[in-house]
Amino acid sequence: MLDESPGRNDACPGAAGVMRGLLLSASNCCDCAYNASSMTASPSLFRPYTKLVKIQILGKDFEVPENNTLLRCFQFLQPESVAYGRFCWNEDCQYCRVSFDMGEGSQPRAALACKLMGQDGMRVKEISSEIKYCLRGLNL
Repeated sequence: MLDESPGRNDACPGAAGVMRGLLLSASNCCDCAYNASSMTASPSLFRPYTKLVKIQILGKDFEVPENNTLLRCFQFLQPESVAYGRFCWNEDCQYCRVSFDMGEGSQPRAALACKLMGQDGMRVKEISSEIKYCLRGLNL
């Protein structure tokens, strides 16, 4: 079933790529009038990536873009709320503190999500209250 509103044409071959930030053009991806400029999160927010990696946040699995900081990965999942979070993006505020490990048997570590690169297999065990609030739409 096709929804004719921009950005909701599931039959469009480019829409899935645009939704994940894979197409960097702001032009229409096909005749369906899907326009990348109508996206909430600008693809230019993210470092270039070719695939999504699997991470776990408080026991739930998600796919996020490779080569991006964990805070940008959170923004990929919840573009609006993370954009309005009280994050400084440069280590000063400490609002993005997380605890994570890299799988069974690895030591848990504390880090700042604005400096930590998201990696395949990463398990985020604890998040700050600011991140939790921003990710509330994920029902963590």
